[in-house]
Amino acid sequence: MFYKVLHTEIKPIENYNINRAFHYGDGFFESIYTENLQMPLFEYHYNRICKSFDILRLDKSFLPSSESLYDKIISTLIQPVPARIRLDFTREAEGLYLPDSNDVIFTITHKALESKIFESSKAVYNCAIYKENIKSSSALSCIKSKNALIYVLAAIWANQYHLDDAILLNEHQHCIESISSNLFIIRDEKIYTPTMQSGAVHGVMRSFIIDVLSEQGILVIEKDIEIEELVQADEVFISNSIKGIQFITSYLTKNYQIQFTQKIRQIVHSAFLKKMN
Repeated sequence: MFYKVLHTEIKPIENYNINRAFHYGDGFFESIYTENLQMPLFEYHYNRICKSFDILRLDKSFLPSSESLYDKIISTLIQPVPARIRLDFTREAEGLYLPDSNDVIFTITHKALESKIFESSKAVYNCAIYKENIKSSSALSCIKSKNALIYVLAAIWANQYHLDDAILLNEHQHCIESISSNLFIIRDEKIYTPTMQSGAVHGVMRSFIIDVLSEQGILVIEKDIEIEELVQADEVFISNSIKGIQFITSYLTKNYQIQFTQKIRQIVHSAFLKKMN
């Protein structure tokens, strides 16, 4: 028998099914942007899903093909409005830390968005570095794990200090990402982003930006980003698959320009719109 406890009230819960994601964080999730019943960057998402299956040693026979998964998701959509799709993949097994199988169950949920990707009304951020906890760099760091405690605590900290976002550090004191986005800095019109070995999430929009800019002959240099480089940077921006590219305009007392980022944003947005057609 399971019981729910709220303050002084205790209620039994009947027919409660053990969920390994709830008990152990045993799973991962995927956030996908959709508009006009399309998912323009789906191939990037599917590749990341496959890698997450491998890292978590989940049975890939439970993962539909790319085409089948795409159709399943689209079939759940009713309106062609911009929306955030969330896929939750959980190991479906009994046992304690050791599961008795690597079967997988997944759910599909979606929520309408207030604005289209790259058109967020709040595209300007001020930030600071979150130092209360670090995110270690390991194979697990690159996936969107069910265990998101460091992001939750960083968001609470940023809100407490009236910040729009926070930069996370790894065990080497390198800047790796923000609360929900990948990090890019620009200096002398050269673009830098933390390596995937740093502990950053393997971002879909990050990969798309690097691919699009590479096709335009613009190199994105992957390297470890020191804290001092945030002060030395001319511009800083963040990216994710729901909002696209967003400017960061200040870090502590440092104010950033946005001109070069605006050019990058236009290039990437145009490439994204082409994938919509």
